[in-house]
Amino acid sequence: MKRFLIPAIISLLLFFSSLLLFSCDSENIESPSRTTLSINNMSSYDLYDVEYASVEFGVVISGRDATMDVTSGTRYVFFSLLINNQLLRCRTVNVLTVTEDLSNEITFTDNTLVIEMTGEYSSNLRNVFETMGMDTTFTINNMSDYTIYSVEYSSTIFGTIISGRDSTFGIVATSNNVFFNIQSPDGMIRCRTELITTLERTANTYTITNNTVITEVVSGNTGTLQNIYNNLHRPNKPAVPELLASDQAIRVSWAVVDEAASYRVFYSTNPSPPSTPDITTTDTTVFITGLTNDIVYYIWIQAVNINGASELSDITQAVPTNNFTVNTMETFLNALNSINSASDGDYTITVTGSFSSLPVIFESGTSKRIAIIGNNVSQTINNDGATDLITISSGIILEIGNNITLNGNNKNANVVNVQAGGTFIMNNGSTVTGAQRTNSTSNPLNSSGVMSAGTFTMNGGTITGNDNTNRRYQGGGYFGYEGGGVRIVSGTFTMNGGIISNNQAFYGGGVSISNSTFILNDGNISENSAYDGGGVTINNSTFSMYDGVINNNNADYWGGGVDIVNSTFNMRGGVIRNNTADSGGGISNEGNVIMDNGIIINNITSGSGGGINCSGNFTMNGGEIINNFSNTAYNAQRGGGGVFLNNGTFLMNNGLISGNFTTSRGGGVMVTNSGFFHKTGGIIDALNSTSVDERGRVAFVFISASNLRRRETAAGATVNLNSSVAGSAGGWE
Repeated sequence: MKRFLIPAIISLLLFFSSLLLFSCDSENIESPSRTTLSINNMSSYDLYDVEYASVEFGVVISGRDATMDVTSGTRYVFFSLLINNQLLRCRTVNVLTVTEDLSNEITFTDNTLVIEMTGEYSSNLRNVFETMGMDTTFTINNMSDYTIYSVEYSSTIFGTIISGRDSTFGIVATSNNVFFNIQSPDGMIRCRTELITTLERTANTYTITNNTVITEVVSGNTGTLQNIYNNLHRPNKPAVPELLASDQAIRVSWAVVDEAASYRVFYSTNPSPPSTPDITTTDTTVFITGLTNDIVYYIWIQAVNINGASELSDITQAVPTNNFTVNTMETFLNALNSINSASDGDYTITVTGSFSSLPVIFESGTSKRIAIIGNNVSQTINNDGATDLITISSGIILEIGNNITLNGNNKNANVVNVQAGGTFIMNNGSTVTGAQRTNSTSNPLNSSGVMSAGTFTMNGGTITGNDNTNRRYQGGGYFGYEGGGVRIVSGTFTMNGGIISNNQAFYGGGVSISNSTFILNDGNISENSAYDGGGVTINNSTFSMYDGVINNNNADYWGGGVDIVNSTFNMRGGVIRNNTADSGGGISNEGNVIMDNGIIINNITSGSGGGINCSGNFTMNGGEIINNFSNTAYNAQRGGGGVFLNNGTFLMNNGLISGNFTTSRGGGVMVTNSGFFHKTGGIIDALNSTSVDERGRVAFVFISASNLRRRETAAGATVNLNSSVAGSAGGWE
């Protein structure tokens, strides 16, 4: 075995030795030469149809390489990018030099500079890929102060773009103008910009500002957007204004001018306009004041906005005045028409002769004051129509005085009718008379001297001889008319002086107050007569009396002086005296009476309550109820020379009840039925009396025939009387 193994091993060693010697010699043998190019794609994108020197490398995907034999030289590397499913041919920006017999290489990265051959767009590989993949868009930014309408670029409609907004659309790249409309007072005006060039596959942007230069398509006017807009929005020439002359003033009114922010008013006493405006305003009505009456003034208007001023309006003129002299119906009606058509102000109508006139209406104003006066002798305006002689509308203040008489002439109408918002003032020397209802069935309206739903102030003068007593049949019974002298409905009456006398009505012979306020500061309401409320009737109202006299009035039934129904009467002064009625000679109270001061004296009733007949609430904090007389037949539940309380409340905190007399019970105070009387102060003295002793000289309370309370001796300030408490605990004897 060993003899055969050793020779075999030696043979193998000799074989490997020969191979080693051959390998060493082969390194010294020259190989044939090759020129190669390796394209390494280290970019983020696949490269298609790669070519160098007409050698096709095919597709070199991202992260791979490709090596081909090429010929030496200096050339570009060409390739395609797949963008939006289309191959876009590109090349390197720089040429590549390939050296003969060497292994050459080029590496593509995202930053390799390349050029897109169609549009010759050059950038790094990433930018070219992203840019060529973009759409072609156009954004129009409106950074001007104006809205632009029907915006268009190269047949692409962008619509309306308001200030501060933008609009973006895909377009075909081109060079064109941006067209749009701007609003003018006369409609839309088409405009265009300068030429705007847009690029393919680019987000193109164009910004319009106030300073963008544009051209009006039709007129060819060129300027900044702001200037063009301003010129288009300069106001038009105003129409001729309407002029209304008044006392030392002219009211100027004109129609609104489109696009005007303000107006200039020019006026002069000669027909040439002044160089500068006299008034600047944002209103369309102004009052030119401080003028001289009876001189011609010429007037012009100019409209203004931030864009400029209009032409002056055509010239017009007016003559201010405030005095009218009348002595016939024609001149009176002419004065009325002039005042009604004039602006607010003060006007005087001087009546120099008596005449008859058709009824007149002083039409509404804001603050128009009119005085109707006579001259040195008394003058009369008589009603020659079938309706109210004078109607005072809202905003009108009408005064009469100084020898002027308004005579209703017995025409079944009011002499003066003051509507809501109107004001009527009577001063010394004025008279309202002659309202008389003669037909109660055909004319259902009241006929009063003054009928007011506004404000009536009587400073002086006389309201007399007005008759509203006729009744009309309605709803199964007779309905009476109110307020012979004065009727106030939802208004205010303030009497500071004057006389209301010898008037008649069914309710409120002198004055009727309904849903209103009556303030009596001074004056005299006397010699009036009615069924209820000979002097005054108040219903759902407030009557405050501070001074003045209500005397010698007569009521057939309730309230010779004052009749109070669901109302409040605050008596803080004045005198109610010598009035007569069946019940409540001085006052009949079915509401609330608060007496702080004043005197109720010498009033007479043929029934109960010579001074006051009360079935409401009466609080006496002061004043005097003295010398009143209840002249009634003896009745257990009638009487009350001073105060008769029936189902009401009488709280006496202060004041004096003295010298009152009754032929029945309760010389000072009579309380019956469920009436409540509580005296905590004041004096009811023993000068009060009854025709028969032991009937309550001071006070008498009738609860029932077997439950009577009376006081015969004076109840001084410290004596409390309480009708609900019997015996001495209640102050009774």
